[in-house]
Amino acid sequence: GGELAVAGLPSLAGLLEPPKRHRNAGVWLRSKDLSNKRPSTEKQHAQFDQRLRELNFPQRVVATEANVQLYNHCRANAVLLVELESKLKRLENERNHLLTRKQQASSGGAAASSAMPPPNTAPAHGGKRARTEGQHVGLGKRAHH
Repeated sequence: GGELAVAGLPSLAGLLEPPKRHRNAGVWLRSKDLSNKRPSTEKQHAQFDQRLRELNFPQRVVATEANVQLYNHCRANAVLLVELESKLKRLENERNHLLTRKQQASSGGAAASSAMPPPNTAPAHGGKRARTEGQHVGLGKRAHH
């Protein structure tokens, strides 16, 4: 079930993978390994920054190997959290919209059916049509011209 929940989240591509080392450089700063991953859509950037503040996420980290690993893992999970919250909100809105449409359709159908008589009720005059003088008894079918 977890795979279905995260399906369609574009930031997941490589999100939880460790950063790649700078193979071409003989020397690199470990601080370059700190993740700067963000949600894939710009609409979520403000929400992501707010979430990092709420989680007291450090803006500056001493770049030891352990800190880099923990920082990157936490940041990746924060990205995932924001994207899942956004997806959940979108799905809840869609569900509410569909429920509203279903309720309107069922209440609209009930209002229309209450204005019309039930389908199998007999007419007030006993179920027989009155014949006019030109109609013949026993034909049963109308002749089409």
